[in-house]
Amino acid sequence: INRVSNEVIEELSKKVDIILNLKDEKEFNDIEGLIDELKSFPSVKEARYTSKEDAFKEFLEKNPLQENPLTKFGIQNAFPASIQIFTNSAEAHQDIVSYLKNSQFKELYENIESDEQSQKIAERLIHISTVTKRVLFGITVAFVLGGIIIILNSISLNIYSRRKEIQIMQFVGASARFIRLPFVIEGAIYGILGVVLNIFFFLIFKNIILSGEEIGRFLSQWALSGTLFLEAIISVFIGIVSSQIAIHRYFTGK
Repeated sequence: INRVSNEVIEELSKKVDIILNLKDEKEFNDIEGLIDELKSFPSVKEARYTSKEDAFKEFLEKNPLQENPLTKFGIQNAFPASIQIFTNSAEAHQDIVSYLKNSQFKELYENIESDEQSQKIAERLIHISTVTKRVLFGITVAFVLGGIIIILNSISLNIYSRRKEIQIMQFVGASARFIRLPFVIEGAIYGILGVVLNIFFFLIFKNIILSGEEIGRFLSQWALSGTLFLEAIISVFIGIVSSQIAIHRYFTGK
């Protein structure tokens, strides 16, 4: 859910833009000042100026006519010059609109056009993405704690079943490090087995649910190799920490 919502938000942020319809007969130097001011915002990806003439040319390209309507009917170009503003993220859209409503350059433009429908959708998806991240963080913490408890209990049972062997090793003068080492390795193996099972279930999920194109996007976005490597390190660390806790509890009698 989090991955899909992030993709949709990113796509919407490319489409959500702001258009300033400029007033006629305004000095271009003032317009350049407004453009420079907009570009100074870190959240503004691009501020594109379109003149009246270019706006009319774009109209003709989208609606090809046999004859130029301006010359045919003797009318003036009614298309306004405009500035189209693209933001880096949907979150910044409302901030830019609020700034423009109170800008020192507000006398330069007639009105502000914004894609409110896409903005509302983006805001909802941002909220969903935020909630999803929090839920996933809670689930991750729960799994980590659960993994520690499971490995801790497993090693504690193993230590208890081998307590006579441990006592013999202590009697013959074996060091604490020598006694601890097999259980530490055992904890690391448990962690590695957890990663292997995760890869196995992921492959099942990939083949059953995702299509070929979606697999490529999924693997590319999540950088699977790096993610699995990090997961392996964390799992081994959890296994070692759990084994150390279990051994400490045995030797201290707590």
